[in-house]
Amino acid sequence: MRQFPAIGGMRSVEEFRARVEELRLEIPCDDRVEAAPASPLAKPLHVAGRVIGNRFCIHPMEGWDGAPDGKPSDATIRRWRNFGLSGAKLIWGGEAVAVRHDGRANPNQLLINEDNKRSLGALREELIAHHKQACDSTDDLIVGLQLTHSGRFSRPNEKLRPEPRLLYHHPLLDRRVNANGNSPLLTDDDIRRIIDDFITAARLANDLGFDFIDVKHCHGYLGHEFLSAHTRVGHYGGSFENRTRFLREVTEGVRSVAPTMMIGVRLSAFDLVAFHSETTNGKTGPGIAEHTDLPYHWGFGVDMDNPQRYDLSEPRPQRHTGHAQVRVVQCVESLYAELRSKTLPNREILGQVEIEALQSGTTHDSNTGIPENLIGKEAGLTRRAARRS
Repeated sequence: MRQFPAIGGMRSVEEFRARVEELRLEIPCDDRVEAAPASPLAKPLHVAGRVIGNRFCIHPMEGWDGAPDGKPSDATIRRWRNFGLSGAKLIWGGEAVAVRHDGRANPNQLLINEDNKRSLGALREELIAHHKQACDSTDDLIVGLQLTHSGRFSRPNEKLRPEPRLLYHHPLLDRRVNANGNSPLLTDDDIRRIIDDFITAARLANDLGFDFIDVKHCHGYLGHEFLSAHTRVGHYGGSFENRTRFLREVTEGVRSVAPTMMIGVRLSAFDLVAFHSETTNGKTGPGIAEHTDLPYHWGFGVDMDNPQRYDLSEPRPQRHTGHAQVRVVQCVESLYAELRSKTLPNREILGQVEIEALQSGTTHDSNTGIPENLIGKEAGLTRRAARRS
């Protein structure tokens, strides 16, 4: 039974501000929503030498309406057409597109490869043509493509049949995808082939005219799971350097085949222990933390001795010199200041921080290995409990 007020049920700015004050948070809020051209959301944004015409963005979701071979269906085309007609000037991937068949989250997820190149290009052209119809100009439109591999949550052939591709065995999550201690793990050579697939996918996206690619590194999918691979042996597990190697090698490879293409990363900056739901009298109650042995070695940015608490010593960003980089870091650091040393409330589960950034440049921070020159779009919170999306 929910024990906290739903945001959607608040009918006034005053009611929202009172709730924010009760939670001891600082969230600025205007008294009224301004219409264009006075609205801040109507103002352009400058990113990596490009102009984004307004602050409205189409975020990437997991599509379920592609063809079995990964090509767009009529329903997919209609949806992308509407993205263009919406007037949003930043299309952040449109949707998650798998870089190989065994990494599809469902049998109808789009798939990027040579066979599907022409149809994905036509999908982009459809969006751009209808955006021009609605807005006259596409000069300030930025369109990217999110690239993904679903890892342990892969279901490439049947929507109800998990076919997990595992980096390590997880004491809580394995059973959710019908895996066990004998289930095979991806080898280092398997991982290198997946990296090659990301690089090939980025080259194809660049050939098709996409302005950037987004490397999906969040929500428990393959890229994100590398960050928590403390128990994995080999080049891609154990140390922080090894656990970030996948992302470094993908971005470096993309730079080699598409040096002018911008790179986006949607990064889940911390994990928590898995939760399960409680049902009483047919009603779903609050999420309950799963019992697990301590220390908890299967998370990133989490306190291993108390996995319902954050530990931001690893994900904490390093400060750089450029004004755009500092803006991102200051935004994230202000968020971290709120979260540091706080225990999660029982009934308001603050799930994962997503740091979204466009990256242009080739150098990396010597301490973290994470690319420098981050041009920030936003840092936001999403509420998630037991389910990852």
